[in-house]
Amino acid sequence: MAVCTCDYIDLPTNVALTNPGFVRLVNEANFGLKIATTSLGITASGTDTTVRFVVAAGGNVGIGTAAPTQQLHLVSNSDTLTLQIETTKPGATDTALDIKTPNREYKLGQNIGNLGAGKLILYDLTAGAPRLTLDTTGYVGIGTTAPVAPLDVNHSAFPQLVVRGSSPAGLRVFPGPGGNTSSIEAFATTDTSLASGYSRLRLTVDGTTAALIADASLAAAMPLSVQVGGAERLRISTAGNVGIGTTAPGYPLDVAGTVRCTSVLLGGDMLMFGALKNAAGTRTNVDQTGCYYAP
Repeated sequence: MAVCTCDYIDLPTNVALTNPGFVRLVNEANFGLKIATTSLGITASGTDTTVRFVVAAGGNVGIGTAAPTQQLHLVSNSDTLTLQIETTKPGATDTALDIKTPNREYKLGQNIGNLGAGKLILYDLTAGAPRLTLDTTGYVGIGTTAPVAPLDVNHSAFPQLVVRGSSPAGLRVFPGPGGNTSSIEAFATTDTSLASGYSRLRLTVDGTTAALIADASLAAAMPLSVQVGGAERLRISTAGNVGIGTTAPGYPLDVAGTVRCTSVLLGGDMLMFGALKNAAGTRTNVDQTGCYYAP
């Protein structure tokens, strides 16, 4: 077999071809190079007419397809199709896919910026900051590369987390501005900043006090209702009156029904719309001196 020691072989263009349209070169291992009028392709062997790798006339590269429609087009007829990016160096940094436009550049890969071996990180190269981290335990971090929970959000934005549906309502979770205040809030509004036109129920803790807040705009209040078994059992009106068995309490404590207590301590007058009864159901009256007697 002749051995060529030259740098290249120049095929003349005046070679007569029995199959016009391409030139195919085959080495001793039967791997072929197919040069066509509109593409450059590589086949698995000299007798294999299927092109495994092709560079089309427009510059698109195809693997598994002879007609790539994208800059890199992969096609497989098997159950799996995998693009693998690998380094064999333990603890290597920045094994990643770089996605860049004139507006922004991101990296998606492992241990980007040496922020953690084995962690999958979405890194904002333009801002120089990690945006999302998936650690080796399956925890996801947003604003942190060391998540301590299945979803760990750490950000100075207010609020930290907003969950919304298709309707103008949602859920907000956030720490308050400064100190150790934290809140969770259900709201109904089209304005997630709650600057105007909202109704909400918020549970807030500040280290010393836990507060349940119900309001319906920055300057208005909203009644708070407690429902059990599909029915309202207690209501706090916007005036601060508490109603049990009534949706319109007119007094600080307004009960529509029977009240049972072991003792009553009064610091003033008692307004009654019915009689007092003892445990046996016997009616009892109270005179002006506060003495109880049977009628």
